[in-house]
Amino acid sequence: MESNQVKKRKRRIVIAVLICIFLLLGNVATIFAANDENLLVPTDDQYLELKAVQVKDVTGQNKQVIMQLWGHNLEFRRI
Repeated sequence: MESNQVKKRKRRIVIAVLICIFLLLGNVATIFAANDENLLVPTDDQYLELKAVQVKDVTGQNKQVIMQLWGHNLEFRRI
């Protein structure tokens, strides 16, 4: 007969595998649900711009760059 520790270990492994399978199926279902009807394509006047605003010297390290992210003519919609 198997000891209780071996049974508990097998049970935990089975539960972990089932959780992984359910998570994988959820991700696959999300990918398949994203068809061409739900796909949003930006127009030519919609874009993101990343700007370096400031460069600082950090003692004991290299340099620190402060960045800003700018969005132009963006429209947010719920899919």
